[in-house]
Amino acid sequence: MTRPPSSAHCHGRHCRIRLGLILVLVSTFGSGGCGRVERARECQALVATINPALDAIEARQDAGADQRAMLREAARRYDHLAARVARLRFSNASLTKDVRDYTDCLRRAAQAARAIAAALEHGNLGAITRAQTEMATVVRKEKALARRLSQKCQNP
Repeated sequence: MTRPPSSAHCHGRHCRIRLGLILVLVSTFGSGGCGRVERARECQALVATINPALDAIEARQDAGADQRAMLREAARRYDHLAARVARLRFSNASLTKDVRDYTDCLRRAAQAARAIAAALEHGNLGAITRAQTEMATVVRKEKALARRLSQKCQNP
């Protein structure tokens, strides 16, 4: 199954980030042998770690919860996911770097979500705008990283 491209959904005073990763199963037959099998396993582990966590974050956002509580919970979940992804190991240095950068995006998304929640709590429109701008920046970076990770997982 493929994920839709990443996107940010902004409604009123809150932004929803949807970090996505595309997995295309890599053929393990023919040339490449063990390296292809290992890369396919690593990519499958990455997607299996990310996708369910993102589904849970999105489900919580769609539940119509209080925006501040929802944003704080999303931040907690992004931080937890970042920690889980950071523990994964990859045999390719380039893939390792991109996953590390993706983990940074998750952490930045958490920070932005907390900043939006705090700004909402204090009614600080300027801070809301700054935090939403940061979230949009994170989403743009995540899209580029997700494309690179997808390419590396498709072409080991």
